[in-house]
Amino acid sequence: MESILPSKGERSPQKIVSFEKSAVEEEDQHHHHPEEQTLDQVSDEIKELETLEEDVKLMAQKIAKFRETLPSQLQNSLASILSAQKPPVNLENHSDHDHPGTSTNPNPESEALVEHDPMYTEKIQTVKQKISNNTSAMPSLLKRMKECISRIDNLDSFNNGIHPAFKRRKITSEDCFI
Repeated sequence: MESILPSKGERSPQKIVSFEKSAVEEEDQHHHHPEEQTLDQVSDEIKELETLEEDVKLMAQKIAKFRETLPSQLQNSLASILSAQKPPVNLENHSDHDHPGTSTNPNPESEALVEHDPMYTEKIQTVKQKISNNTSAMPSLLKRMKECISRIDNLDSFNNGIHPAFKRRKITSEDCFI
């Protein structure tokens, strides 16, 4: 009787079949069929495309949020910067009875817009500086004017001392050119 068992050098048919299957599987893993490769590439590209679309949606949401919030943030920061640069207004010294020729502005919104203009605020600063310089120089100016008036009065007392070229000439009806 022949033995069904393989001898030492022989392999069993089951082992041979399992060995062949494992070899084929290894080949399949290393060498995909072209159809399977393209399907894998397409699925990878689809996944990548989906992630890119999600990124684009997130960016669009961020942009929309910035478009909503950024203008108000810029306006607030600009207003705070300009208000910090604007000189404080002393309302105690400025009243309507002190300045009879002044009137209130009928459009306060336009005044607020103009006050935020840096050139306008600079001009206001220079005018205020000139006014304060003029008011501080007023006492010395009045003193000089009083001195000049007293000199003129002294010269009038010397009727003989004034040269005729400096005397006033009386205007007659013949001098008028109508």
